[in-house]
Amino acid sequence: MGLNSTREHDQHHSEKPLVLGGVLRIFLALIAAISTTQASPKIVVEEPVFNFGVITNGSYVEHDFIIRNVGDSELIVNQVKSSCSSCLQARISQTTIPPGSFATLRSHLDLRLMSGSVSRAIMIGCNDAQHPQGLLELVGVVIPMFQVEPLEISLDVSQGQQSGTAAIVSLSPLRQPLSQIIADSTNVELELSQKSPVEYVLTAQARHLTDHNNISVKVKISSVDSNDPPCFISVWVHNPPEIEVLPQILLFQPRIEQQTRILWVKQHGAVPLALMDVVAPSEKYHCEIDPDPVSNNYRIYVNTWQQDQSAGQTNVLTLKMLDSGNLEKFISVPIYTQPL
Repeated sequence: MGLNSTREHDQHHSEKPLVLGGVLRIFLALIAAISTTQASPKIVVEEPVFNFGVITNGSYVEHDFIIRNVGDSELIVNQVKSSCSSCLQARISQTTIPPGSFATLRSHLDLRLMSGSVSRAIMIGCNDAQHPQGLLELVGVVIPMFQVEPLEISLDVSQGQQSGTAAIVSLSPLRQPLSQIIADSTNVELELSQKSPVEYVLTAQARHLTDHNNISVKVKISSVDSNDPPCFISVWVHNPPEIEVLPQILLFQPRIEQQTRILWVKQHGAVPLALMDVVAPSEKYHCEIDPDPVSNNYRIYVNTWQQDQSAGQTNVLTLKMLDSGNLEKFISVPIYTQPL
């Protein structure tokens, strides 16, 4: 009896560390599983479908979608894409949303070409494993109020086109005729004339163009009665420099293999210049000039190799041009090799 009791006592004590060790491992595994489960983002969108109701096509619709992160780690929005690039723009206030915080996705829907039932969508992508993709929608009914032709007055100053017109027809009765014009730029002079009770003509004249660039002007036309809907139209002014080089900078990859880029030289001045030569920064570059046979523009093929030795460096390509008086003009084009 004494011997058996001693063996049973020893066996009982030897089993305790094994039992405790197993319980500890299970406990640690549960903690790890709980931590893994909690440390994840979770996206929630308030009102993913916005119904803007019934509205005329003489205006815009703007709406802010609220995107919340109700998870326990950062929510990263890696994609915001509109189903209609020409009529629906979307921009998010921040792409990284901390736990418990939110971001605002602002949408802007142009209704001017729309009529009847309308549905447009915004696709969003994120790092929520349960909902990696989402869909936001703007829906409603659009009643035609104005017919505008063209929707955008395009003025190409480089081609001598200083003015343009657009015809506006009111498709529904107005309390008062259109008479007020508000524009977000003073670079265009605007004048509205009425041809009939429902027909108008808007004339746009480019002016005060001191800088060579492209200008987009948003125009709002309304009556003196605030109950009448406004009409919106755009004016686009193209005022490039006499010599335009595209792209403005040549980008290359840090590779040893040969790479080719195309450089465009477009001339908009009354007296064009002749491209005489392209001076490369080193023998690693070879340039071929291809004149346009029907214009005074040029296409330049820039071939290079061994750019792995120039990673992160900036060089300059020089265009040597000659005017009608045999005076030389030099244009510098930056060359940048991306870092490794």
